[in-house]
Amino acid sequence: MLLALAGAVYIALVAIYARPIADDWWHIAVARQPDPISQFHQTWLIWSDRFSGFVVLDLSTRLFGALAVNVVPLALLLALWALSVTTMRNCMAAAHVPLKMLDAASLCLLGTVAVVATSPSIYDTLWLSGACFYLGAVVAATGVAAWCAHLVKTPRGSRRGAFWWSLCAGFVASGFHEVVGAVLILAAALGTVTVRSELSREDRSRATVGFIAIAVGSSVGIVLNLLGSGSSRRAADQHAHVNLLAAVRTAGHNLSFVGHDIRDGVLLLALATGIVAWDRLGSVRPGRSRVWLLVWSAFMLLVPWLATSALTTWGGSNESGDRSPFRAGFLETGSVAVAASILVMLLLSSFPQLLSRTRAMALTIILLAGGVIGLAHKTGPMLTAERMRIHALDLRAASVAAQLKSGRRIITVTPAPLLTVDTQVYDLSFAERSEQRGWIVQAFRIYYRIPQADRIEITDAQPRRYCRPNVTAPWAGVQSCQALAADR
Repeated sequence: MLLALAGAVYIALVAIYARPIADDWWHIAVARQPDPISQFHQTWLIWSDRFSGFVVLDLSTRLFGALAVNVVPLALLLALWALSVTTMRNCMAAAHVPLKMLDAASLCLLGTVAVVATSPSIYDTLWLSGACFYLGAVVAATGVAAWCAHLVKTPRGSRRGAFWWSLCAGFVASGFHEVVGAVLILAAALGTVTVRSELSREDRSRATVGFIAIAVGSSVGIVLNLLGSGSSRRAADQHAHVNLLAAVRTAGHNLSFVGHDIRDGVLLLALATGIVAWDRLGSVRPGRSRVWLLVWSAFMLLVPWLATSALTTWGGSNESGDRSPFRAGFLETGSVAVAASILVMLLLSSFPQLLSRTRAMALTIILLAGGVIGLAHKTGPMLTAERMRIHALDLRAASVAAQLKSGRRIITVTPAPLLTVDTQVYDLSFAERSEQRGWIVQAFRIYYRIPQADRIEITDAQPRRYCRPNVTAPWAGVQSCQALAADR
């Protein structure tokens, strides 16, 4: 529990040290408008049609302003943990397996840390304008899983209520992100086959109706998501088109995300979660229970990976290296962590002689310690970069405010990109003005309330103290401390 809490602290600090950047500037600035309908119209119908994510983004920026960059990720992490606990308790109740609340809470805390730790970039996963859609989609999918387990646990309830609640659940979840909507449709189909195989005719009726409704709701949500004006505009800007060969190539390249998790050691947390689950929940009964868990493990390994690869490729949103964006890669790596935990539990259930309880505890502590060390190594440089950026932002905000107060018509600003290569979220760049992203400059202008008539002059000289050893990011014009010293 202490080791799981230590990992949770590292992840939480990434959210706590976050400050507005890129899309955040635009959304926070738009939230200052007195008309919430106008805000929702500008975000949903102009940017994309991921309606559920924009509801969270618009409400949070209106309620908390710039603090939303800290509040939303932390709230979503807590929601993921709480819904995981609910899912596990419902599953165990459906299987008539006793489970203490403390055991469920501890195990799900460890599982939540293990899932989030696999993110290709924890910063990008917790970034406000990404978390509302990608992390939010994972939270929503976990909520759908909790609801499905509830349907199986209480088979004698109203089928009409199950249909409408399930329809809404699928619709809302797919409104966060189309990848999760596609996964839910396939998961609902597999869930229908599972309950029809395992439950009696009377007990499976309500769950079957619910699963079908989830698939229908998810389908409607995906259609609204992808065919609306905002998504159509974004697809045109990104030159979206269906290309099967490109999707296969992206799927191959996306495997590097899992490779990095193995290299960094953070996947050890998922293995430890599987051992703890076996110890706390007991062995899975021989027979079809093990077969179905193996099937669902294969589903978690393959379907999110393939769906993410295909839809990001066809949407034209792949990043350098022909891979899905880091924040989308989390949909793949998180599901791999869940599958790895289940497979470890199945392995120990099939061969209980491999570990005694004492050895299981010792191995768990070793794996957890290694995983937390890997997580600390992964987040440490990010936390350092975030703290440095906070100081740079304070200086920049004071400088812009002083220049505006003095009546200057040319506002000089200094970029403050995050000093790491493990992000795809950008501040202004130290590169030449011709290489600046125009939409970032415009978002920066409205966030800092710089009049359109004033010209923004971006400094291309990286400050001597704003650097890190051996950290170079040419796309943001960032040089390492060694390179800056050599330029003197």
